[in-house]
Amino acid sequence: MTFGQGLPDALAGKKGDPPSRYAWPSLIARTIKRPVKNFAVPGASNLEILWQISHAEIHPTDHVFVMWSFLERSCILVNEETTRQLGPWIKREYNEHYYRYCQTDFHDRFMYPILTREADRLLRLKTDRIYYLEAHPSECFPFDLLPIRYETAQPKPGEVPNDISQDRSHPGIISHERLARAIIEYIGKDVLSR
Repeated sequence: MTFGQGLPDALAGKKGDPPSRYAWPSLIARTIKRPVKNFAVPGASNLEILWQISHAEIHPTDHVFVMWSFLERSCILVNEETTRQLGPWIKREYNEHYYRYCQTDFHDRFMYPILTREADRLLRLKTDRIYYLEAHPSECFPFDLLPIRYETAQPKPGEVPNDISQDRSHPGIISHERLARAIIEYIGKDVLSR
């Protein structure tokens, strides 16, 4: 969702594609007039997010936003450059075996705080301007979260309802705009502009 999959410039949403300029990170950056580096990967798991964080170039003055993914997703770290995603939507034999024989809700709920704590530790070595969100509420996140998700970033009276993207599976442009606006309002434009 941070990548902006399904938005007009990210319809295919393949690994290696650039993230959407309509996705909420780009919208926040334009509003506060700061550059953005969106490291999101379509379909990423929390393990893949941790992997991205461990390799990301982050400076002390950077604001870092992490939207944690769905608990049941995972990946296999093949080598320094390659991850093999595991997700319920993937139609590959290795993936079907993983979900049939290995994946359990208990395992996912146990691993989530471990992955997120390690990500937080790595990020705090680089900056203290860190904000966490969840794509879907998990009730097992070990730190404070921004109390904002697509579902909570609702239209103001007289505005059109939230939308979905052209792929009919992800938030649309209006939903990304609302999420960006809610984040900016919650944190404060002056804080984010520093």
